[in-house]
Amino acid sequence: MSLCRSLKGRIKINEPLKYHTTFKLGGPAQFFAEPRNYQDLKSLLGLVKVHRKNLHVLGLGSNILVSDKGVKGVVLSLNSPFFKKISFKNNYYVDISAGATLSRAVRLSAKRSLSGLEFLSGIPASLGGALVMNAGVTRRKKTGRVVSMNIGDIVKEVTVMDCEGNIKTLKKKDINFKYRYSELSKYIVLKARFLLKKDGKRRIKNRIKDFLSWRKITQEQASSAGCIFKNPAGKYAGRLIDRCGLKGKKVGGAQVSLKHANFIINKGGAKTEDVLKLIYLMRKKVKEKFNVDLKLEVKIWR
Repeated sequence: MSLCRSLKGRIKINEPLKYHTTFKLGGPAQFFAEPRNYQDLKSLLGLVKVHRKNLHVLGLGSNILVSDKGVKGVVLSLNSPFFKKISFKNNYYVDISAGATLSRAVRLSAKRSLSGLEFLSGIPASLGGALVMNAGVTRRKKTGRVVSMNIGDIVKEVTVMDCEGNIKTLKKKDINFKYRYSELSKYIVLKARFLLKKDGKRRIKNRIKDFLSWRKITQEQASSAGCIFKNPAGKYAGRLIDRCGLKGKKVGGAQVSLKHANFIINKGGAKTEDVLKLIYLMRKKVKEKFNVDLKLEVKIWR
């Protein structure tokens, strides 16, 4: 029996991944699977192991650059309603499933006058993807002080499934969150628990508005994968790239953003190869001028 026939849930063959990434780029997935529940997911992982297929886990596709040729194996998307649940508990706890978007979690929490998630406003990610990469923000306040807020700072525990289909709950201290990194990439994130705090709706909404306005002013809104590189210690990747004179640099349909030099945007008709050429150029110029090795934040699927 073929892998496709064995898989349960919604299955597509040769699904174009450009429809599932914020870059709007990339070739097809050999198999694109959307399990309906935990049992479907466990069965999928078993079949992936038996058939020795590669497995790629897709959130909202906001931090991914997919090869023009696509990817072999199975791309897993937790996009079914089962994986999008958000459940508010007693004592201000909230359980957020992996497929739920950060924007929805922020919005529903605000409606209940619960604060703590506002800094995630405007990040185009699902909960699972955000946890795996420890998504967050780094802002310079009016006083000049730089403040970083990351989702790993506020999570209490994360429920995951391992490659054998076993479900377990990890405490925050067991996950080893770092800047744009966590050890959750070796699991499938299922859901996470957060402890929020009560606050006035107007104050919460004002903070949400502030973060959204800041993102609109400072970050690119066109089709992109967000920041291409991690910020080197004590420096800003975008500033280094800008000082190399690369803002607005184009290769094919891809362009280094004029607003934020750590963004590459799809101007229309771009190919992944165009983006890769720009990435190579940005790294090369920064190394030559500042002797700094830029490390990728975006994940490249080949």
